[in-house]
Amino acid sequence: MQKYIKEVFVDYQVDNNLKESKIQNINLYKKNNSIQIDVVSTMPIGIVDIASFEKYVEDRFKVNKALINVKYDNNLKIEPKVNEDWEKIVKYKKEKEPFSRAILKDSNVEIENQNAIVNLKYTGAEF
Repeated sequence: MQKYIKEVFVDYQVDNNLKESKIQNINLYKKNNSIQIDVVSTMPIGIVDIASFEKYVEDRFKVNKALINVKYDNNLKIEPKVNEDWEKIVKYKKEKEPFSRAILKDSNVEIENQNAIVNLKYTGAEF
């Protein structure tokens, strides 16, 4: 039986769509002291909410890194959300992986058949 984020993490006191997601899987990796949580959602989740929850998980479980993977219901259209939040997504990625800063600078995104196509402006696209 799958549980919701709000049921397992009752002390996570933030009101957002992420709390309504079902937990599909949780993995703890001792070797690199990280945790990965896979969730399924029927509602769009903003990157700021994901970043906030990752920070909460890192602090609560004292791990070096938390990664939240979100899968969406097939009927959900996330294209407008990705386009609206692209700058926030780039900022999030820069904080998680600093090397991506130069590569993602002035990039943009297009959604095609449920796939995000990132158009890079500067050299490094091959990387």
